[in-house]
Amino acid sequence: MGTVRVAVAVIYNEQGEVLIQQRAVDTHQGGLWEFPGGKIEADETLEQALEREIREELDIDVVSSRPLITISHDYGDRHVSLEVYRVTEWHGQVQSMEQQPLHWVLPDRLKDYHMPAADKPIVSAINLSSSYIITPSIIKEPLVILEQLQALLGAGESMFLYRVKSLAGISHEAMQQEILELCNSNRAALLVHEKNRSTVKAHGVHLTEAGLQAYREKNDTDGLLSVSCHSAQSLQKAESINADFAMLSPVEKTQSHPDTKPLGWKNFKDIVNDVNIPVFALGGMTAEHKEKAWSHGAQGVAGISSWWHG
Repeated sequence: MGTVRVAVAVIYNEQGEVLIQQRAVDTHQGGLWEFPGGKIEADETLEQALEREIREELDIDVVSSRPLITISHDYGDRHVSLEVYRVTEWHGQVQSMEQQPLHWVLPDRLKDYHMPAADKPIVSAINLSSSYIITPSIIKEPLVILEQLQALLGAGESMFLYRVKSLAGISHEAMQQEILELCNSNRAALLVHEKNRSTVKAHGVHLTEAGLQAYREKNDTDGLLSVSCHSAQSLQKAESINADFAMLSPVEKTQSHPDTKPLGWKNFKDIVNDVNIPVFALGGMTAEHKEKAWSHGAQGVAGISSWWHG
């Protein structure tokens, strides 16, 4: 059984809503909601197929797009590879050329629609930021960090990991509460490292690679679950427990672990291509690495030093 390659478009409007369409009842997965797109023909590039399908289905022209995620899924009767692009600029007036119902939906409401199983990781990727910002491991001046956090939130950053080994002048619980309140007022997410868990109800928890091995399976009441991975095996394990996303590291050489051999971008891409969850590139990353990370299959970049000062 061969693999059907499909170009998929996650199309945004000016209100930040995403376009979905309902499959015809008499087709495979009929009646379910999906993202626009279609089969990549043998003589087409992914970009050509994406532009053609969107023009044929919606009568609009793609102007600006970038890779979001690639999904491999076996439905039993067919195997598909969904090559998903985020479309942020387009020309024209959206209309269904194939008479399929269309809906513009806020990303956090996509979960209310019945979609094919292969689309679940796409929904996860849509609802995640392209930066996963980790707190400094040593915090001597909590107020300075909170001020910098406010600036990051003001600049549009929306996903943070509380991972602190040494904290001066305030308890972990109090610091987490301060950060959580700032995140909540800015519609941002705060996850807490498993070793820093407290009574504060953050938006999720982060597991180390060691913690991953002892974890059974995420359930829907746990909030977000992220995992640190350093190999293909641990990334596959993260997928098997239904983690929402992972960090894979180190991609490049780091000052904190100078003796650790980096994966390099080629190995990173090969490893990420074998799983169906969003993966952040970690290790030597800055915001300037985002485009390179996207082109190698990453959700975005994660890091510490590039986002905090002093």
